[in-house]
Amino acid sequence: GVRGMRIPAIAVGVARCAALIRCGSSSAGLLAQKHVGAVAPNASSTFVRTFAKSKADKKAERKKGGAAAPPPPSELPKGWSALNPYKDGKPPEEKPLDEYPPWVATLGTPLPPTKELLQFATTLYLEGGAQAVVEGMEPEMWSLLCRRMNKQHIKAFNQKKKTEFS
Repeated sequence: GVRGMRIPAIAVGVARCAALIRCGSSSAGLLAQKHVGAVAPNASSTFVRTFAKSKADKKAERKKGGAAAPPPPSELPKGWSALNPYKDGKPPEEKPLDEYPPWVATLGTPLPPTKELLQFATTLYLEGGAQAVVEGMEPEMWSLLCRRMNKQHIKAFNQKKKTEFS
């Protein structure tokens, strides 16, 4: 080999196994198990390389008994029992809403449309400038508006570039 080059231990193990098998050594099977993780059927036999299965073989194997089709939605569990990750376990207990953190109550509420957010921000800006927008809008809503506007600008820019080079 090249001077100073390190050879992985697995490669050394495979080379030793191959040499011992060619010589007909009885310790080839044990060495193969140690270095490669494979066991030779008998010590004097040779390793046979097999090829990957063809697409037709894989299709035939799937037709024989592949994964079962998922049940229809009408048969799936509903409510709290659908949250049960265990086969034989019981589902989580439903608690009153006041026992959960406050943000849980906001999960079902839809976010306001971009047009409404922009109109509200514009009204605040016209009334008192940038300081009024900072004080009047909730940080989450301002962040949402900025993300949505940025996304609109990116889409418009990409569309413009697409029409220029078409």
